[in-house]
Amino acid sequence: MLRAARSYDTVLSRLERIETKIRKFDKIADENDALWQMLDEQKEIDQIFLNSTEDYNKEIAEILLRTTKVQGDA
Repeated sequence: MLRAARSYDTVLSRLERIETKIRKFDKIADENDALWQMLDEQKEIDQIFLNSTEDYNKEIAEILLRTTKVQGDA
């Protein structure tokens, strides 16, 4: 009977350690998914800013050309 109780305690303690490791791995997996999602979103944002920068520069050039006044005879 004593041997069975010790064996049962050993199994329970191992099970607790395994469950703790599984929780840690689940946390790591969730963080990994979140990081990949963030990287994907960052790529999308970078692409938007690259396209926006060109449009922004064109718009500034047009504004400068429209508001520039000629000084004297050129």
